[in-house]
Amino acid sequence: MNKHSRSVMVCVTDQLHCDRLIRAGGELARREGLALQVVSVQKPANVTPESMEALEHLFTVSKANGAEMTVLYQPDVAPTLIRCALKYRAVHILTGSPATLGKGAVISELWSALPEASCHVMDERGRLDTLKPFHSVQASINRLVHEN
Repeated sequence: MNKHSRSVMVCVTDQLHCDRLIRAGGELARREGLALQVVSVQKPANVTPESMEALEHLFTVSKANGAEMTVLYQPDVAPTLIRCALKYRAVHILTGSPATLGKGAVISELWSALPEASCHVMDERGRLDTLKPFHSVQASINRLVHEN
């Protein structure tokens, strides 16, 4: 990636179904002429053979969608994702629905630190919602969680 390129950054976990996030990010990147970056931050203590297998699948899907995928093993997920978003000049950040909400949740930290980025959440049904500006993020997340 050119250091001056802007990008779509897709945040994935070690779950197979994160491939849908990568595909959606790929569509967005192609539509807007942006680079596609896929990032997974794994806590070192949580690495298992199953998680490694899932990450291998996500690498394959990333490559098929023209993305670079980075896996980082760090205990502090949110600060690591924030550094990646800044490094990759992310103008769009795509995640799945968060498991936890509120202050201290990874997704809340990420979006509050990057108010200039458009943030998108894909729910389990594959619906993509844009969450911008940050003050509307919590209300939108709550709506997504309560609808599922």
